Amino acid sequence: MVADSQSELEGLQKIWVQAYQNIWHIPFSGANSLYTFPTAEGGHDCRRPSGVLTQALLQHVDQCMRHEDVVKKTMLAQ
Repeated sequence: MVADSQSELEGLQKIWVQAYQNIWHIPFSGANSLYTFPTAEGGHDCRRPSGVLTQALLQHVDQCMRHEDVVKKTMLAQ
């Protein structure tokens, strides 16, 4: 597992917001708050990269731990 720095995650978040802006045909000069605020505050609440990466990691670990095999033994050894 590789630890991403906060600046790398922020950079990825900026790219994701640009992608959402592109999907909704909003100019890149438009406000980012529409995509970063929660829906309760009037935003679209786009998913954050750290949440998606964490979810993917947990799903991967879950798959590795399902069977009594060498993969599970390796995971437990780590």
